[in-house]
Parts: sequence; C-alpha cells; structure tokens
Amino acid sequence: MTDYAPTNFNQPFGNDPTPAAITQVPDRPKFDDVSSRLEELRAFETADILEMMEGIKTAIDMSKHAEAFKGKTRETYIACNLALNERMMQSHCPAPVFRPQPKRTNIPVGSEAALSNVARIIDMHFCAMMGHTPVTHELSQDIFGKPFDFDKALEFSSTPGKVPAKLKFLDLDDEETISLCRLGNMSLKTADDRIAQKAFFERRRSYLVRLKNRSIQGKPNHEAQADLLAVGSMLKALDYEVTGKNLMLGCRLIGRDFGDRPSGYKNRYQKVMKTLRGKKPA
Repeated sequence: MTDYAPTNFNQPFGNDPTPAAITQVPDRPKFDDVSSRLEELRAFETADILEMMEGIKTAIDMSKHAEAFKGKTRETYIACNLALNERMMQSHCPAPVFRPQPKRTNIPVGSEAALSNVARIIDMHFCAMMGHTPVTHELSQDIFGKPFDFDKALEFSSTPGKVPAKLKFLDLDDEETISLCRLGNMSLKTADDRIAQKAFFERRRSYLVRLKNRSIQGKPNHEAQADLLAVGSMLKALDYEVTGKNLMLGCRLIGRDFGDRPSGYKNRYQKVMKTLRGKKPA
C-alpha cells in the first residue's frame, strides 16, 4: 500500500483526500519502541502499575513544560498505559482518563507537545482494545488494524487539527455507539464527554466527604461507594438513565467491579443513596 500524508484535520471531512491533495512521504516518523518495557509490565499487578504512574505524574508535573517527559520516564509512561489498555476487556482496570495522568496544557510547548501527541495515541490504542474499528477512511482503518499501527497513529496525532474533525475521521463521533469508549479518553473526546468526566471527579470528592461524615454500621468502603455514586453523576451529565447496566459499564470504565449482575449495581447504588438520606446529587 502506498504511504500518504494525512490531510489537514482543520478541514471538513466527507471524502478521502483527492489525488491533488496527496503528498508522498518518504520517511515516516517512528513511534517509541517500548516492547521490552511493556513485556515486563505485563507481569505486574494493575495496582502496582497505577502506583508507578503516580510517581511518573508527579515527576512530569513538577518539571517545567513537562521536561521530565523523556528517556526512561517517557518509555515507562507509554508502556504503563499500553499495558493497562490491553487488560481492559479481560480484567477491570481504569480507562486512560481515570488513571494518574500528567497535566497537559491547551498551548503545549516543547515536551508538553510530545506528551499531548502521546496522549492521543494512547486514547486511540485504548479504543482499539475496546473493539473500535473505523470503516470510513483508509488511514484510520490502517491505524486500527491488527496489530495496531503505532507509527501511523503518531503521524495522525502529530498532524495539526481540531478534535471534532479528528473524532469524525476516526469514526469516534457517533453519540450512540461509541460514547462509553470515548468517555475513557484523555484527549480524543467531545465537550460533553469532558463535562461528564469533570462531573465524576468533582462529585466523587463531594460524596467521599459526605460518606465519611455519616455514621454507618460496619466498615464500608467509602472509596468504592463514592465511585459508584459519582458514576451515576457522570451518567446524568450525559443524559443517560442510571440503570444497572449503565452503572456497571461506567464502573468498569473507572476500574470498579461489583459483580456481573446489573441489578446488583442498581441495588447498591440505591442503598448508598439511602445512606445519604435520599438526597440526590445536584
């Protein structure tokens, strides 16, 4: 297959690029080879990888313009995320946005730009591991092929463009069929997804304080309870009904598991809400 440069993603999409808009690319940029580190991390427990990511996040956040995002730190950061992505369909671990992630800026400089590009690649790989298969554009089909093409993902991620256009190009703009996949992304998401994610994190903090201030019999897991209630808030922010099935899907997206029966999630949710005297979140 001939290699082509991707179109400018600020432009409207509809058809693939015309021959006049296609430019031959002699040397493609190569994505980091993290295969050795990834193989090591596949043997680690999810909790240990998340703890490692906390340390990486701190190191990068403390450096100016994410200057720490290089060398072994960059390699381990990428490998940690890919290792967790691979587990999404087999075991319960958090999606990218619900993991410890370094801060990113709207106007990235230096290593910040590299971090933003990598974040989009991690998002695409996550969606691929969740079973997403684009059908509209040849490049997006190539990226999400088997195996996932990291080099073409890097090419796509590095091409300037607005997120809505990139979502459309990747067939990630369908509200009905792909929203839960997109909801786990750090970068490739809609404004509504971003609002819902923010609702989760803000309501979780609020619920955790309220639950800890309640007198509850036994030794309840306040962290797990706050997660469950915050998932309900996230669903409501998207105008989704708080059903047992939706609660289960949302909990699995953040890495929580309360069993395989949707009814169990709904019953647990209602019980914890009752603990808060029936006061529903704003």
